[in-house]
Amino acid sequence: GSKVCILPSFVKLRRMGGIFLSSRQYTFSRTAPASSRGVPRLSYISKTQYSEEWNSKLHTHNCAEIFFITDGHGRFRTRREDIPVAIHDVIIVNANVPHTEVSSMKSPLRYIVLGVEGLKAAASEGGYSMLHVYDGWTELSGCLELMLQESSKSLPGHEEACQHLLEVVLIRLGREQDMSSSGDAPGPRGSR
Repeated sequence: GSKVCILPSFVKLRRMGGIFLSSRQYTFSRTAPASSRGVPRLSYISKTQYSEEWNSKLHTHNCAEIFFITDGHGRFRTRREDIPVAIHDVIIVNANVPHTEVSSMKSPLRYIVLGVEGLKAAASEGGYSMLHVYDGWTELSGCLELMLQESSKSLPGHEEACQHLLEVVLIRLGREQDMSSSGDAPGPRGSR
């Protein structure tokens, strides 16, 4: 059977007088159903908010991550760049690209992040793409919130439902940004 790992709602990463990150993550089983059409597989979904203590260090993941900034202001950092981010921004970080997020308490950064295996975005030299979603944010947010709701309840079929919702999210983002499954060549457009 499939299992979902639920991390505590508040995970203290380091106490250094910085900012604290509140996070809830739902991890999907490696056997979670994926579409037969070669669509990338959802590995995890997290909803995160900065609060009083957080130590941001560059880190990597073995899957791509898609960040949906839902509130606040912050910065997205790679080894080469430091980019301001705010509500309605979407950052797609390819697998194994060092990155981190930072924020302040004046306007704490909140975001939902999807870990997606088999996804590669047309990216800058830094290995990420960024876009601002003007139209369709409400619909994207609805899909993300439904994914979180399905994951938190862990009812039968929740992983399949989340996988199908991921497909909807990727189709809608694909209209804005070139993405491909791993192994495919990204399209001609780059990141902003």
